[in-house]
Formats: sequence, structure tokens, C-alpha cells
Amino acid sequence: MNDLWGNEIPEIMTGANFEKKVARILRQQGCSVTEQVCIGYKFSNHKHKIDSLVNGKILVSVKFQEKTGTAEEKVAYEMWTLNEKILTGAFEKAFVIFGGQGWTIYENLEKMQNDLFPKIKLVRYEDDKTLSFIKNEI
Repeated sequence: MNDLWGNEIPEIMTGANFEKKVARILRQQGCSVTEQVCIGYKFSNHKHKIDSLVNGKILVSVKFQEKTGTAEEKVAYEMWTLNEKILTGAFEKAFVIFGGQGWTIYENLEKMQNDLFPKIKLVRYEDDKTLSFIKNEI
């Protein structure tokens, strides 16, 4: 988007904007993407919505954090719930895509993922802004 003088207005990134951006990039990679899909229920019969379902079989959860805070604290639970869905056999694998500069415990989350949730892959958006990894996964 440009202002009245033709200067580009920088996009203000929020979690919702980042989810849309990731879905758009995945579509550009040739994926079929459905956004905000209910994939079952979590505890206490709360609907479990996934940010994107890719090709009907790959779960994609998107997390954006510009400053340190609670988003990173929720990732371990997110990996556990995604793993539970994979164990049912309904889905093949899952990705948690991180964006923003506020991540302070990424290495700890990566170790947890490697040790406990091998079918879930953590991806730093800033390391691969084209999300080209997905080509090898479909």
C-alpha cells in the first residue's frame, strides 16, 4: 500500500496479519491451503482451530511475537496438541512457523520438539521467508 505521494507504507505486523501472509506464501508454493480449520477438540470440548491446513493433511500453526512474552510459552502446549492430532492418523505432520524478533527460547523449543515430537517441525520465518521447505514436504 502506498501513501498519497507514492511512498510505500510499511505493513504493521500482527498475529492475524502474519497468519494471512504465511497462507499466501504457501499458496504461492503451489499448496492448497484452508485457513482457520476446526480439526477437533481440545480439553473441555473447546474447538481446536488450526491456522492453516495444507493439502488436507499437513497442519500449520503460526506464531508471531515481536517482544518477549506469552506466545513462546504456549508453543510447547501447541506442539503437544498437534502431536495428539497426528497420532490419530488423520494428519501426517505439522509445522509451527515462528515470526518476529521476540523469541528467546527457540533453542529450548527445538530440543523439546526433537526429543518429544519428531513429526512436528519448527520453522523460523526469518530463516526462510519463501517457506520453500514445504516443497519437500508435500
